[in-house]
Amino acid sequence: MRPRRTAPHQQGRAPALVLLLTTLVAALLALGTATPATAAPGMPAPQTFGIQPASAKGPDNRGSFSYSAGPGAQVKDHVEVWNYGDQPLQLSLYAADAFNTDTGGYDVLPAGKPSKDVGSWVHLATAAVTLPARSHRTVPFTLAVPAGATPGDHSGGIVLSLRRITKDAKGNEVAVDERVGTRIHLRVPGALRPQLTLEGVSTVYHGTLNPFGTGSTTVGYTVRNTGNIRLAGHQAVRVRTATGSIVTAKGPADLTELLPGNSSTYTVTVSGFFPTLWSTASITVDPLAVTGDTDPRLSSSTSQTRFATVPWTLLALLLLLALFGLSRYRRYRRSRRGAAPGTPPGTAPAPEPSPAPAAPAPAGSTAGKAAAAGTALLLALGLTAIGGAG
Repeated sequence: MRPRRTAPHQQGRAPALVLLLTTLVAALLALGTATPATAAPGMPAPQTFGIQPASAKGPDNRGSFSYSAGPGAQVKDHVEVWNYGDQPLQLSLYAADAFNTDTGGYDVLPAGKPSKDVGSWVHLATAAVTLPARSHRTVPFTLAVPAGATPGDHSGGIVLSLRRITKDAKGNEVAVDERVGTRIHLRVPGALRPQLTLEGVSTVYHGTLNPFGTGSTTVGYTVRNTGNIRLAGHQAVRVRTATGSIVTAKGPADLTELLPGNSSTYTVTVSGFFPTLWSTASITVDPLAVTGDTDPRLSSSTSQTRFATVPWTLLALLLLLALFGLSRYRRYRRSRRGAAPGTPPGTAPAPEPSPAPAAPAPAGSTAGKAAAAGTALLLALGLTAIGGAG
């Protein structure tokens, strides 16, 4: 539902603000059968009406209009429009180009926006239909493919629309445009180029204050259909750490139908991997045929992006431990070099009995070695926690 402002609707002398609330019906366009229109939230229940493919004799069992025709060809067909309600309806009927929404949904252009592709090639017998209560009507149309039509898929829809005037909670008059539709898919023979491309990949790492905890990464990207036929696709997003550990995201959902020249943008969060200074985000899209089409047998589209995953909290902890160990070791060394207790200043300490000859001992005592070894062990454990825990 997209709010759009129109000129104020006059009622008596008190002009009221008119808001145009267009109820988009991408889900209904996905269904080729006649489906009642639905109301916008908070609005009165709408009149129920629907649309579906038909023959000259009436409705048929096709889910959508699907054709294969070359440049210059003409296809004649029919569409059935329905009024399921108890009141007569005055409806608008028009064809329009299709496009993909940002999330990959299927939609068509509104009535006020001109079509440049298959929506402009469809010529309906009438643009306005009056239907008595509980009735239906068959409307013929012609699809005229222009001589310059390019090879590949051309998608659109035939839309049945009802505009009603009602009031919102504040008393403002509101024009509500309710739409239902059925899809049109035309394939023009020629060189077909199935291709999906990954664009605009970005990664943002989110660390944790827990020095031994896991982090997450938000991966954003766009899938664009750079070919000339409709494609579906299976998607997978993974993060591989520097130690080889792999974590796969739970999403995103598969591409159901991406139209030529259209794109769909996704944001996926990959969680539960240990930071190992750097990691690699891998995105894979396996192109698939849409329902009813042949398998394009394309290789996967992949993208790999390296990004930093620095465990700052753990590094700070290791640094503090190292400084503490170094401080203890230096204090011990100074104490060993100091004078014996009770010796007057300037007086050499009394000689101690010489022990039996033995091999020279390395610098530092056992305690000093233990302090250094402890520090090294702590550093090793910390690095193991970074790299090996994943």
